[in-house]
Amino acid sequence: MKKSIKKIIKKIFNKSKIKNFIIMESRPDFSDNTKRIFDYLIENNYNQKYKIIWLLHDNKKFKKIKINNVKFISDKSKFIKFYYLIHAKYLINCNREIFKINNKTISINLWHGTILKHLENLGLIEHENINYCLCPSKFYLDIYEKELHVPKEKLVIFNNPRNDYLFSNKCNLSDFFGKKYSKYIIWMPTFRKAVGKRIDSDYNFSMGIPIIQSINDAKKLNSILEELDILMVIKPHFAQDMSVFKVNELSNIKVIYSEDLIEKNIELYEFLGKFDALITDYSSVYFDFLITNKSIGFTIDDMKNYAENKGFIFDDVKKYMPGMKISNMNQMKKFIEDLKNSIDEYDSERKEICDLVNTYKDDKNAERIVKFLGI
Repeated sequence: MKKSIKKIIKKIFNKSKIKNFIIMESRPDFSDNTKRIFDYLIENNYNQKYKIIWLLHDNKKFKKIKINNVKFISDKSKFIKFYYLIHAKYLINCNREIFKINNKTISINLWHGTILKHLENLGLIEHENINYCLCPSKFYLDIYEKELHVPKEKLVIFNNPRNDYLFSNKCNLSDFFGKKYSKYIIWMPTFRKAVGKRIDSDYNFSMGIPIIQSINDAKKLNSILEELDILMVIKPHFAQDMSVFKVNELSNIKVIYSEDLIEKNIELYEFLGKFDALITDYSSVYFDFLITNKSIGFTIDDMKNYAENKGFIFDDVKKYMPGMKISNMNQMKKFIEDLKNSIDEYDSERKEICDLVNTYKDDKNAERIVKFLGI
């Protein structure tokens, strides 16, 4: 919506009567930081006082969910959406911004991950449209102000609410996969080519994933995992263009999508928290996973290309990546063998970076934010 139109709408409706409406948004729908705030509200019966409205890309997927005083509406339902917006007491989002119309509405952007890559040209947040934006630590205040274009007086230091899920016992991996393994590794690469026009790296991954360059590579990796009785789960980023992804499931390599977790009513971080190790690259997920103090491996075979295309906020980005750097299959094998043999050379480095970037390391993040907002 053009800024001039927004100004007119705000001028007309910015003094409408506030009602006990909480409007929420996330991407993917009904997930991430906003979903954890929602769960906390429901667990503590806040829906007895507030009507909670979720704005969704696809509300059909959630029609079966029946919760008192909770309403799922399509983002395309302009009139009903507009009604709730002009009367909303709170707007809570973590991805696309919800248009704040009423001056009395309190709007918070929870964001969706600790920043490692440059964002300053994306224009993701209009700071005039929010009251608050989450920042994970004092160390990040200057960085968030620069990258998100949000003044420091609007930055509030809390960690991602979704981190609460890391402590959940809801998910059991041996039950989920129907077999018990000695160790479980989750591989979560960030997206390089999103659905649409955005390209963060034009490095050619023939199989659509780092390190594995052929079907034979996938089979070799599977043999290593099979010999050591380790399961590796690949969880692609929801924004990744999957048309180039060619890694099929093998005996000890499984591919899990967001839809698979939704179907089983399991949050991604409830799933993530049960793994013995994480492999990623430049995804912010590892900053959260540091709280578990478990092993992390970083695939860096396209780091130079990624730095040239997208860019990192740190000059020496490896300094902030506390774990084995993996550029080829031999290094991948070593990471897996070290995990099997309980060899951990990065314990102190993980703790150092975790203390730097994570102010809170417990499961009380949603509770802190709800109390801060005065809900």
